[in-house]
Amino acid sequence: MTGFLICTGLSISAFSQTTGKIIDTKQQPIEGATIVMQLPDSTYLGAAISAADGTFTLEQEPDGYLLIVQHLLYQTKQVKGQTAAAGIITLEQKDYNLDEVVIKGERPLVKVENGRLGYDLSALSEKQSVNNAYEAIIKLPGVQEKKWNSFSCRSKFSHNSDERQAYHYDL
Repeated sequence: MTGFLICTGLSISAFSQTTGKIIDTKQQPIEGATIVMQLPDSTYLGAAISAADGTFTLEQEPDGYLLIVQHLLYQTKQVKGQTAAAGIITLEQKDYNLDEVVIKGERPLVKVENGRLGYDLSALSEKQSVNNAYEAIIKLPGVQEKKWNSFSCRSKFSHNSDERQAYHYDL
């Protein structure tokens, strides 16, 4: 008698499932699609993930239900059903084309080369126009304009000294 009840329980369980298959427009199975089952009033009943062959199984078999099928690469689809066999559900691919791609970059303002600082004058003078070398030099960090055609800068030329020395240049 116990064996009979167990067999009957398994057969009832097998008949209370909703099954189906998810494919694309080329009739290829879609693996990893999420299938959510809801009642018509949006009450959640269960969820499943489609297998490699596109098939899925949900443990519930209500009289009327709504399946919401989602996958990252495909359009979401809603399917109404009333039988244990949801059938074959075809998903259409999403369009992920971009109108344009803009890549912005900036060159470094200062580079260290052989122990010396090298400045990108075009970047330094980007917001203000520069007509000659003098105007470009006075825009460098640490350079101060003293009077017309004269400037000074602080620099460290000796590798053994920690002192900063001031230099004055007349043009």
